[in-house]
Amino acid sequence: MSSPAKQQKLPPPPEPGPADNRVTWFQSLFASASALLRLLLLTPAVRARLRVQWGDHVPRLSLALADMIQAAPELFAWVEGGAERLRESVRLIEELTHIQAAQHDFATRLNDTLLHHRAELFRHVRTVVQGLLMTLDSPATDPAVRARLHELSSSVRAILEERSAQVRAAREEGAAAAEARDRIGQLENDLAERDRQLRSLRGEPAPPPPPVAPRRTSRRTPRRTRR
Repeated sequence: MSSPAKQQKLPPPPEPGPADNRVTWFQSLFASASALLRLLLLTPAVRARLRVQWGDHVPRLSLALADMIQAAPELFAWVEGGAERLRESVRLIEELTHIQAAQHDFATRLNDTLLHHRAELFRHVRTVVQGLLMTLDSPATDPAVRARLHELSSSVRAILEERSAQVRAAREEGAAAAEARDRIGQLENDLAERDRQLRSLRGEPAPPPPPVAPRRTSRRTPRRTRR
C-alpha cells in the first residue's frame, strides 16, 4: 500500500513579508495536510454512528490477530486484506494520534496567543477612547481643538453609540425576561393558593408537598481536634 505522504507535498514556508502572506500559507498548509492525510468531514449523524467503545487494547488485539493470520494464512482466507490490512490500520491510527496531539498543542497555543492579543488590543483601545472622551469633555480643551476632534472622531463615536445601544437592548431584554419569570412564579403561587382554598371548601385533603431530594451525606470523617 502506497503511503499518502509520497503523493502530496506540503507547501514551503512563507518568505518574510506581510501578514496576509502567512494567512495564505497556513490556508495552503491545511489544505495540503488534509489531502495528504485524506482527512474526512463527516455529518453529525455519521459521526455519531462511528463512535465505538475504543480502548488501548484494540491496536494490540489487531497486531495479535495479524500475527495469528500470518502464521497460517490458509486458515484465514476469508479475512479481507489479511494481516497487512490490520497492521497498516494500526500504523495509520498511531500516526493520526500523534498528529492530533501536535494539532491540539498548536490549537491551544494559537487560542492563547489570540486571547492575549485580543486583551491587549481591548485595553489599548479602551485607553485611547477614554483619553479622547476626556479631551472632548474637558473644559480646558481649546474650542478649536474640540471641534477638530469632534469632526475626526465621528466614526469612532458612531461605533461607541451603536455598542451602547446593543448593551442597553441586552439589559432591557434581560430585565424583561426576569420580570416574565417573576410573573409566572406569582401566577403559579396564586393558582396553588386558589386550589388550596377550593379543596378546603370541598373538604378535600391538601395535596402532598412535592418530594424533596435527599441531601447527600458527606463521607468525610470529621477532623479530630488536638487537645
